Amino acid sequence: YLNVYSDYKNIDINNDLARFLQVPVENVAICNGSLEAIYAIPRILDSSRTSVVVPTYWGYEAGLKTIDKECNKVQLTNDFEFDLKKINEAAKKSTMMFICNPNNPTSSYIFKKDMYEIVKNNPNCHFVIDESHMLLHDDYFEETMNCEVEKLGNVTMVYSLSKLFSVAGLRVGAVV
Repeated sequence: YLNVYSDYKNIDINNDLARFLQVPVENVAICNGSLEAIYAIPRILDSSRTSVVVPTYWGYEAGLKTIDKECNKVQLTNDFEFDLKKINEAAKKSTMMFICNPNNPTSSYIFKKDMYEIVKNNPNCHFVIDESHMLLHDDYFEETMNCEVEKLGNVTMVYSLSKLFSVAGLRVGAVV
């Protein structure tokens, strides 16, 4: 179907994505790679005080720079692990926070129960959680936060489907 234009409303692909990610179709959208979502979200939501857990994927800071926004950098520990206490403290002072989980390039990981608590305890911060690499894990459906999006209301999940399906040149992403 590469030679056929898709439906301009993306009805079929959004229905397929919703089934695949096991979320309601109203909560899913396809995008031009995860980077389109990463660049768009700070333009749509309050990104006046954004934090980024670093070192991590370059796209989060690059997206903020396109709208002349700086970010607070929350450092991983010396062992390149997430410091949940520092993340929680930074979230209390932030309007938005980018977290790549599992992190790229360190593979650091925050378990769902811990991530849920951080998001729930910081309702004034909107969390953008990039789970692109989690899609590659066997326990994805047990550990993903995408089923919590509606309940929490302050979290957006970002996915690169290009990695999962080995189609990097197609630039296919999704948000929940």
